[in-house]
Amino acid sequence: MLQGKIVLITGANRGLGRMLSLRLAKEAAVILLACRNPELAAQLKKHIEEQGAKATVLRLDLTKREDAAEVAKIIEEQYGRLDILVNNAGVFSHSDDGKFEEITEDILQVMVQTNQIGLVRITQYLLPLLRRSQAGRILNLTSDLTDCNTMDGLFTVYRMTKVAVNALTVNLGAELQDTAIRVYGIDPGWMKTEMGGPDAPQTPEEVAEWIEWVLKLNRDVPSGTIFYGRDRAEWWKMKNQEEVDQKLICEQIATFYDLTPKRFVQALGRWGSSYRWVLETDDERLIFLKERPYYQSHAEAPFHRALHHHVFTQGGPVTKLHLTQDESYSFNNAAGRDFEVQDWHNGTHLSPNDWTDLYDLGKVIAQFGEAAKRFDVNRGNWSFPESRNVYHAERLNMIKRFSVPFLRKGYAGLGLDGEKWIEKIVDRLERADSTVEWEKLPQQFLHGDAHVNNCVRLPDGRVLIVDLDDARWGYRLTDLAWACSISSGIMWDTEHSQPRIANELNVEKIKKIVRGYEEIAPLQDAELAALPYLLSMNLVLAFINCTGLDEEDVPPAKDLQDQIETLIHHVDLCQNQIFDLERSSTRGN
Repeated sequence: MLQGKIVLITGANRGLGRMLSLRLAKEAAVILLACRNPELAAQLKKHIEEQGAKATVLRLDLTKREDAAEVAKIIEEQYGRLDILVNNAGVFSHSDDGKFEEITEDILQVMVQTNQIGLVRITQYLLPLLRRSQAGRILNLTSDLTDCNTMDGLFTVYRMTKVAVNALTVNLGAELQDTAIRVYGIDPGWMKTEMGGPDAPQTPEEVAEWIEWVLKLNRDVPSGTIFYGRDRAEWWKMKNQEEVDQKLICEQIATFYDLTPKRFVQALGRWGSSYRWVLETDDERLIFLKERPYYQSHAEAPFHRALHHHVFTQGGPVTKLHLTQDESYSFNNAAGRDFEVQDWHNGTHLSPNDWTDLYDLGKVIAQFGEAAKRFDVNRGNWSFPESRNVYHAERLNMIKRFSVPFLRKGYAGLGLDGEKWIEKIVDRLERADSTVEWEKLPQQFLHGDAHVNNCVRLPDGRVLIVDLDDARWGYRLTDLAWACSISSGIMWDTEHSQPRIANELNVEKIKKIVRGYEEIAPLQDAELAALPYLLSMNLVLAFINCTGLDEEDVPPAKDLQDQIETLIHHVDLCQNQIFDLERSSTRGN
């Protein structure tokens, strides 16, 4: 796509300019190396030509009008057009651009003349040549230091010049919107160059790769976009940023997968700025783009995705997780965000009030567990994922460690003394915990958050379980107990409603789910005996989660007290009545 393109890069003799020149030369572009001291670029020119590409060195001091005029004249005579202008050159002095009152006239003149006036001047001289390109591109190097939310009193002049660059990027782009030219900004981040120093996280090689990707965009991304990595810089806000983001994510999917998204369908869920998008491909398939959740570490995500892929290949009840062209489970936008792509199936969530749905909920949980049995990975990585372990504790000490403090905070926030109620809950759990024969309970890989709103019935009647973000290793009974607790003891009308403890614990719902589970994987006697305790424990965890106490979102005093009294009643009911599960056959209909 860049073969034969005429590319001028300012500041080409070192740092990012040098690395970008080498990278684009490998794409058979014609590289015009613009720098103040041409002799410093001679070796670079030779290296490019030894690779079979073409390069020309041009003298360009951005503070001199005559240099800009001469560069334009040479390009006119030798090439007749310019396809790409990368305004990379700039100056910045940490020591001289400090406190405002200490800024000298000299440093002001140097930075403004180079970073601002010089950039405008060379762009003016070269714009007529860019107009002759079939798809002209102007890329202006900028900085996240222009974000008003990060300004801390330092680097006033540099920030000021780069804010001006941003204004030029947007305004010139608007002026040229009806032409074939697009004007973009590039935020390289903190980069290992003479300007950035050795401690910077980004390398010129990485940023050069980003820029090449931007130059190869197939979609018409609007001018005025500032890129960081392969995405819009998060700090850069645009009036049409939703359109921009959708185009860029479609471009990234097309880059990494053998898929070609053609349009955005809808966004899903309550996940802040995280992407959970449904897209349609050019062959009219629906796919689901899912960003790594904010609560899941970079180290955890690969294990969850590997388990997902394994369960699918074993015929388990999950969607297909697409592999990238290099057979990875996900891709990274080069700005710290990573994504996976799954098939998307239109269907309906299971209902906690439908007996067939509850039976199938039990079945699908068991089917997931059976398919996950042969997953080969170090179990030590799954003991308790770093994320959200408060929701998935299996032992009483985890309840005490996480849930009790949340209860205390909730009461304290209302000015109430809740110790006697907390003691009642802990006492009941301690007594039940002592009856469990933990060593006899089978362990396996778990879904981790199995409930009706994470299961979807397809038009053909099949049920899939989705959202494996909380998958882990543990007692297999845990998934079943969690699903029973949520379905029978929590009022949760829709996925985004505010859940709360149900007024009545529906024992028949629990039995229906267990029967569905046992159609696939019969429970052992030790598991049936332990189920009441795990139900009790999960009701406490669900209560903490559903009331928002884990996020210190304390409900009104009376409501909190009413729900806790109901919770204690449910815990008692679990430990007394649910024992009938063992005596009455759960293996029948």
